[in-house]
Amino acid sequence: MSETVKKAMGLEAGKLLFRSAALTRADGDAADLYDLSFSSEDPYERSFGIEILGHKPSEVRMAWLLSGHAPMLNQHDPKQQVGVVHKAVIEDLRGKAQVRFASGALAQELLKDVVNGVRGNVSVGYMVHDMVLEREEAGKPPVYRVTDWEPLEVSLVSIPADRTVGFGREQTQRERITMNETTPAPTAADERARVNDILTIGKTHKLDEMAAKAIADGKAVADFRADVLAKLAEGRKPVAAAADLGLTPKESKRYSLGNAIRCLMQNERVDASFERDCSDEIQKRVGRAPQGIYLPTDLGIWSNPTAQRVLQIGSTGTGANLVATELQPQNFIELLRNKMVTAKLGVVTLPNLVGDVAVPKQSAASTLYWVSEGTAVTESEQTFTQVTATPHTAGAATSITRKLLVQSTPSAEMLVRDDLLKVLAIGLDSATLTGTGSAGQPEGIFTKSGVSDITVTAGTPTYAEMLGFISTVAENNADIGSMAWALTPAVWAKLAATFQNASAGDTSILDWRSKTLLGLPYEVSMQVTAKYAFFGVWSQCVQALWNAPDLLVDPYTNSKSGTVIVRVLQDMDVMVRHEKAFAKADVLS
Repeated sequence: MSETVKKAMGLEAGKLLFRSAALTRADGDAADLYDLSFSSEDPYERSFGIEILGHKPSEVRMAWLLSGHAPMLNQHDPKQQVGVVHKAVIEDLRGKAQVRFASGALAQELLKDVVNGVRGNVSVGYMVHDMVLEREEAGKPPVYRVTDWEPLEVSLVSIPADRTVGFGREQTQRERITMNETTPAPTAADERARVNDILTIGKTHKLDEMAAKAIADGKAVADFRADVLAKLAEGRKPVAAAADLGLTPKESKRYSLGNAIRCLMQNERVDASFERDCSDEIQKRVGRAPQGIYLPTDLGIWSNPTAQRVLQIGSTGTGANLVATELQPQNFIELLRNKMVTAKLGVVTLPNLVGDVAVPKQSAASTLYWVSEGTAVTESEQTFTQVTATPHTAGAATSITRKLLVQSTPSAEMLVRDDLLKVLAIGLDSATLTGTGSAGQPEGIFTKSGVSDITVTAGTPTYAEMLGFISTVAENNADIGSMAWALTPAVWAKLAATFQNASAGDTSILDWRSKTLLGLPYEVSMQVTAKYAFFGVWSQCVQALWNAPDLLVDPYTNSKSGTVIVRVLQDMDVMVRHEKAFAKADVLS
């Protein structure tokens, strides 16, 4: 964040801010889910000027809201959690989420008020990490665009703003809420609670000096907690993908893979300033130079190994069909590819990594002993392990003849570009599910030791056996988030014909209308291991990504013919937080 912006924001930098919106019943989803829109790019006036929350994918850190653990609070009170954020998305320049209410008395009381139309105000708590001065005109407040912010929680509120930490805003565009109420002075008990909470947080994170200063400054617990979060995040890369530059459709169309290739070829003179600028921006974000040139992921979806094909002018069925007098690229017939499913299932992405990753994990708890009076308690210790990730390189390569590179239409170039990125993307998705852990591949979820194997009568699975997936995860205390199934088309067909009482005409355990299996959502794809059904809490899996898609050009291997070999590389690994959060079984053999 620039010094100008820091100065403009004053003490509000790093604090938890709030905005409000309306709550509505989710349409077509589970009965206990409710929709809300928690943010938009509507301008809002703050003490330092006009604030615009950016809603490009690279501007919003969504990892916490997507984790399945982000809380829904009452009045922004962390001691009053009344629900959880089920899922969230940034679309149509808005932040949207679905929430589920808890079963406690307070949560159900609030839910009743929501249903009866008594409550409808929702405030989102978020932290600003970076913003830029967008424009400044004489006689008008400066306009700042928040280019890096992180939603942390949503709250049901009666008054949708708090003057001490921020301002609220209704969902109606540009409608302002002015706060004129005064805040009552804290009691002695409140002050003791504030001091104790801050000291506890400081001790937990070894920030005692920071805690002491916060107490002396009279800082609120919520503000101190936000400061600690910002402190712990110092030096880390933004969660948003570094290679997602937020290119407009016009800019994406302007990007030329041919220019990128030619600028990497020796003795080739071409204006590739735009392509170079994109690569340089990604390099600044990831902190590492590419071997060739970084490709923005705005251009398509990405990541997988060892796909190679040759495109040339003189060979029917390859490059020749892309340079023709009657070429109709608008009618191009796309290759039928495996459908990617990990993102839909809820797998978390951890981008922009530099070194190896090691996350501490508690593997065993201490032991409880019952003792008689005067008898010493037997000592026991917790045990800890680490969940690690190291880069595994995936690549896709294609050979392009010099004539095709010179003569092909923009549409032909787009096809080459999109194919490379899609091959990479499908491979990353596949490795997350079924990577072997050998021959350079990462180890996918279903080859991880510790994933539960369910006993199923192969070929004739029963209702009770399929319930075993859910009960096994629950018995392992691993039902700690949103659960879903991953199926092959053949397994989907078998389960659609499996009935609760094993008789046709009875209720099928798979409902294709609501896209649920035993009441829980599923995804179907050939990416899944053949004959298998997989079940789990998918937020417990993390795709670890290093850098961005790296384009390399080899004009030398086939230099006699002028053919250029183009390779795209991506480093990734798969981390599973809790293997027991997943279960699998061969359903068809």
